[in-house]
Amino acid sequence: MTEREAISVFDGLRKALQSIPPGEDARAVGALLRTHVFHSSSIASELSSALAMLRNVFREIQKWEAQNPN
Repeated sequence: MTEREAISVFDGLRKALQSIPPGEDARAVGALLRTHVFHSSSIASELSSALAMLRNVFREIQKWEAQNPN
């Protein structure tokens, strides 16, 4: 699998995450915790961490794409 093929595997997830307005994900996680959809604050914390990690991953991919056009 090439770099571009690997990146394309995650492209839908990247687009979906980029479509969330800034801060809206944190508000949604908070709402799910407050309304007891999440029964544990650790789940909310893990979700927030996962979203932050994905943003970092996609930033790194974006840097690589800028350095490797085509």
